Amino acid sequence: MNRRSISMRWLAALLGGLLVLVAGLPMTAQAVVGQEQAAAQAADGILVRFKAGVSNAQRGRVLSAAGCNQLKRFRLVDGLTLAEVQQGMSMQAALAQLKASSSVLYAEPNYIVTAAAVPNDPRFAELYGLDNTGQTGGTPDADIDAPEAWDIQTGTDVVVAVIDTGLDYNHEDIVGNVWTNPGEIPNNGIDDDNNGYVDDVMGWDFVNNDNDPFDDNDHGTHVSGTIAAVGNNAIGVAGVNWSARIMPLKFLSAQGSGTTADAISALDYAVMMGARISNNSWGGGAFSQALFDSIAAAQAAGHLFVAAAGNDGVDTDVTPSYPASYDLDNIVSVAATDDNDALATFSNFGAVTVDLGAPGVAILSTTPANTYSSFSGTSMATPHVAGVAALLLAEDPSLDVVALKAVLLDNVDPLASLAGITVTGGRLNAANSLAGLVRVVVTPASLTLAVGTTGQFNATGGTAPYTWSTADVTVATIDATTGLLTATGAGQTVVTATDANGVAGTADVTVTTVLVSPDTASLRPGDTLQFSAAGGTAPYTWSVSDTTLASIDANTGLLTALAVGTVRVLAVDANGVADSSGDIIISDIAITPNTALLTVGDTQQFTATGGTAPYTWTTGNLAVATIDANGLLSAVGAGITTVTVTDANGVSVSSGNIEVREIVVDPQTASVLVGATQTFSASGGVVPYTWRVSDTTVASIDPNTGVLTGIAPGTVVVTATDADGISGSSGVITVTDNHVISITPYTASVRRFGTIQFSASGGPAPYTWSLSNPRAGSIDPATGLFRAGRFPTTTTVIAVDADGHVGESGTITVTRGEH
Repeated sequence: MNRRSISMRWLAALLGGLLVLVAGLPMTAQAVVGQEQAAAQAADGILVRFKAGVSNAQRGRVLSAAGCNQLKRFRLVDGLTLAEVQQGMSMQAALAQLKASSSVLYAEPNYIVTAAAVPNDPRFAELYGLDNTGQTGGTPDADIDAPEAWDIQTGTDVVVAVIDTGLDYNHEDIVGNVWTNPGEIPNNGIDDDNNGYVDDVMGWDFVNNDNDPFDDNDHGTHVSGTIAAVGNNAIGVAGVNWSARIMPLKFLSAQGSGTTADAISALDYAVMMGARISNNSWGGGAFSQALFDSIAAAQAAGHLFVAAAGNDGVDTDVTPSYPASYDLDNIVSVAATDDNDALATFSNFGAVTVDLGAPGVAILSTTPANTYSSFSGTSMATPHVAGVAALLLAEDPSLDVVALKAVLLDNVDPLASLAGITVTGGRLNAANSLAGLVRVVVTPASLTLAVGTTGQFNATGGTAPYTWSTADVTVATIDATTGLLTATGAGQTVVTATDANGVAGTADVTVTTVLVSPDTASLRPGDTLQFSAAGGTAPYTWSVSDTTLASIDANTGLLTALAVGTVRVLAVDANGVADSSGDIIISDIAITPNTALLTVGDTQQFTATGGTAPYTWTTGNLAVATIDANGLLSAVGAGITTVTVTDANGVSVSSGNIEVREIVVDPQTASVLVGATQTFSASGGVVPYTWRVSDTTVASIDPNTGVLTGIAPGTVVVTATDADGISGSSGVITVTDNHVISITPYTASVRRFGTIQFSASGGPAPYTWSLSNPRAGSIDPATGLFRAGRFPTTTTVIAVDADGHVGESGTITVTRGEH
């Protein structure tokens, strides 16, 4: 069924302060809550989109012939115009004449927009939606895991456009996070940045067509506080993102009325001024082609449109609520959940039209005049998602709109209450989303070397192979395939590794003409250390900054530590060009061990001797390893770090390199028939790898090639060990007997929302059915009836017989064509 043809009725929506689109003459908010309204003639003009190539003069003639005058043109959608109907001409007659014109792509009413009533729910002392401890009588951890997310990222100045009733930009808990237009000089009466808006210092009021988007309704300020109330400032509440910038775009008046044209203008402005995300806590009503086209154009500009699903408690697969129900890849449609992770009683839902849930019942946030209030509605759920989207862009600004949406949807907390009635079947989780970002990590993170020397870079994370490049080839070049860098000239540059999917990681490179090595070191009195130099012209002459602390052979560079303190080593080449080391620390503090090679998940106990206890322990890179107060290090991510111990007198000593590897075995899971083979590969370590299986009675594996052969039914785990003894393992590998389960049809292509009946043979009934890719749709586990989902993708169909034998189809393709 084509969702766009289901209904042309405006729907009242989003009762918790949510804004609703309503057709016809302006109505009071109370009159439309929870009711469906028939689409009717709009009260404020016509939206007309002309076909490509129609001249301005021809547009004027078409409008004049239909009894209309042009009011404005839009930037975001080519050819889109707002027209007013002249006196003496009816709306219906003007629409009919415009639609009949060969120059017009479409014409539609400029629908009225209104705001629904705001229930004054009881105020909660704490924000359960961010961190639920059961403080409201709900279920602990029925929240978005904000504190866990804040351990990774608290936010940056990512701009979020709030298309709503405006903003109290003087509110004590928001004033620090209000977006300002850097290209505009306040109050000079000039459009300084030539964007068509005079003195638009902090957004725009499209209701009154002025530069003061102040909130005279409460709703926009409440939404904005959930997104970005200033965090960690000892005032009021905290937003999901502590420091995002709110761009207030007012298109609803104090009475809650506005127009589709003003909504389009607000989105037009947001995209033009660089907002990557907009929060749209409004919706419901008839399909608007003009609004659809505007959101589609925003997608092309990389803009994520986060929309409230609606508060009518209906299935929007059957009764759509716009704009959340538009079939566009840059829209995230949000349902509301309560403090027990149940779907809110008022919330809309839809297995293919509503993406995920978020807390939306009794949400405490900011309201005008430095007040705080608790509101309910999908209006309140939506800004939780917009705030997390801003956290993701703060962590990885390179995310495009498709990847940004995918990270939000792929990392929800699965909930029984949302299973089968939303696309993801889950509630937003901020921490999972941040942890789910694909990162490419380049090691070493920085490198200093001399002209004419080389250095090796490696990458982990993302999807191999990696392509290497440097920002300045006059400083260094790099082999695009191997990551071997050659220093070509003094200066600084950046090395970039880009994976197969375009995800990039970087490292810093400094090239000098003479380079002393090592740059830093920690020694004890009596220790010796050999220094060397690269670049320049030999021979080198060596000296130290303090001969009472250390001595060095002027010809060979052999240093002897004499007393506790800090020195630097200087090398001067034959032409007088010099380079100095960093700090060489001589201390009676020693770290054991001084170096380590670990795998992710390992722990290593470090100890210190000498100096004055107690000791304080730190690591140089928390993304690689953490260490507790007792010196127990935990390896958390691939890369290189160091351990530093500081004694009670403030004397610090650092270890050598602590390297953490993560050996990834591919595939992680597999089903292999007895007598069949499966080839495994590994990445993240130093080749060659040695292979083994956990149970040689079930399967064997070639220790050199990683080719596994099934021997007997059962399960095994495959382990790969690299050349340095670091290991990684697969998940469960299942070996089954030669029982062959056949699935019919074996391959198929189905349009979105279509159905296919699958059957199985070759094993004892009954069969249990599942999909390898749940995003492709759903399948009845008992009957094998498959229903394609919303998005074009591929999957395989899996059937398991009564004895546990597994059969799998070929590729089932969901296509874009409407069904």
